[in-house]
Amino acid sequence: MKLGLKLFEMLLIISLCFSCQKKIEETTDVIARIDDQNITIEDFRLFYELDPNLGIDSSGYGALLDELHKFIDQKLAYHRAQQTGLTQDSLFIRAKRWEQQQAMLRQLYREKVEKEIEINEQELRDAFLKSNVELHVRHLFARDPEQAQK
Repeated sequence: MKLGLKLFEMLLIISLCFSCQKKIEETTDVIARIDDQNITIEDFRLFYELDPNLGIDSSGYGALLDELHKFIDQKLAYHRAQQTGLTQDSLFIRAKRWEQQQAMLRQLYREKVEKEIEINEQELRDAFLKSNVELHVRHLFARDPEQAQK
């Protein structure tokens, strides 16, 4: 009887170890959890890649951590909006639709424009000079009018 009980305990421990191992393997790409909702690395990557302001003021780990906090705040706000019925409001629906359109446009730009169009230095300079406005300034330090014009 004791041998059967020991064998049962060992099988129970082994099965628990395997089930825990499987659970750990399934959740390795989860980087945050809000209530019962997981945020995976893929979810976060899509969020920060579609953020038009990412990397403007900062870069590196700190910027990614700030983005993760922004993503979590957005998820919490949306969850609260669902609870209070705000997601049914027409203004909320229009704002959400506008945000989605902007995200799609940014992605389309990345896929088409950035990958297919190459601009060399001379083309960039010519476009700058074409759209540049002539300014009249005082106190410009130059030896002659030609140098000041350059």
